[in-house]
Amino acid sequence: MTFTEDTVPSGVDPLASAESEESSNIERVEHAPEENNKGASKSAEDDDDGRIYLWLSCLVGVVGIAIIIVVILVGGGDDDEGISPAVTAPAPTWAPVPVIDSTEAQLDMIRKAVGVDEVTKGLLDVLPTTVAELQGKADDPTADPVVRAASWVVLEDDYNFENQIVERFALAAVYFATGGDDWTLDQGWLSDNSICDDWYGITCCSHLGEGSSSRCFGKHPDHIAFLDLSDNHLKGTFPVTFALLDELQVLMLGRNQLSGPVDSNIIASMSELTSLHIQFNLFSGPIIDGRALENGVFDTLYIQGNYFDGKWPEAFCDTLGAWNLDCDRNECSNACCFNDSHLQKECTYLSHVISGDAPDGLTADGPFGATDAEDTGIGN
Repeated sequence: MTFTEDTVPSGVDPLASAESEESSNIERVEHAPEENNKGASKSAEDDDDGRIYLWLSCLVGVVGIAIIIVVILVGGGDDDEGISPAVTAPAPTWAPVPVIDSTEAQLDMIRKAVGVDEVTKGLLDVLPTTVAELQGKADDPTADPVVRAASWVVLEDDYNFENQIVERFALAAVYFATGGDDWTLDQGWLSDNSICDDWYGITCCSHLGEGSSSRCFGKHPDHIAFLDLSDNHLKGTFPVTFALLDELQVLMLGRNQLSGPVDSNIIASMSELTSLHIQFNLFSGPIIDGRALENGVFDTLYIQGNYFDGKWPEAFCDTLGAWNLDCDRNECSNACCFNDSHLQKECTYLSHVISGDAPDGLTADGPFGATDAEDTGIGN
């Protein structure tokens, strides 16, 4: 505003008014930066508050999502109809197997296992009670096979895991009793390796798995399940120590030169045995009887090509399925079952009717020539 001499009110000094206005303008200029600084500070504070709010919102969101997931997993598995999801049983886990280093403890374990079973407890009369009595017996061909086996396990075998000591004893006794040194194949036998690793003819649950095709589910993987020594030049009688293989499912001894009777009690005491193949040997005496069925799982029996006689158990006809029973070429007084419809077929011995022991020098192929599995229905 410009004052002229005509417009300036009376009593007002024009110079003073001009100075006052200039001072006011200067004051406004001086306060402007201060006001701008206050605005900038307030804006920064607002930005910090926004960031904090954003982080808090994200944190709350994450916690909320986590709670929802937990609720779904724990309590949200059922649908509206109340059907729960299927629960799969976890695979068994096994504690570490203890090592039995004490030779006295190993012998005691063997004697206890032998004494528990009614079939094998008679072996206690043969087994030494002290380790000292086992010295040098493993390599003595005149010693009892059971004594040789105990000597080998206790004094020579370095595989001392508790879960295989009794099985190794039983198998070593089979080896010594059936002329193991003359077997066609005996790789791994009487070695320090696990019986599941490289002992010829042995298959353990660790190799079979826990599928429905075997009875290995829930079983320790290092127990023997299958033993196949077919066509392997075994001689001698049916070893009683088979009864100690209580996890064995399949025993195959066909086409050897084993002789003498087969004690049905041995078969009955093998609680997991489902299949027995002893065809084309020199076995004689009473035919295997119904006690073989006492374990509740036995369902396959091949005994053709032996010298059994007596009455064939009728119980087998209702238990053994199609082609799972073959008693052909033995002498027996009643009929056998050979198919699903339980048709009866007379159990014959072809043209050879032999009672009692087999003649000296007769081999497993003896009167049957080159008869093979196809002639008898095995595998059909």
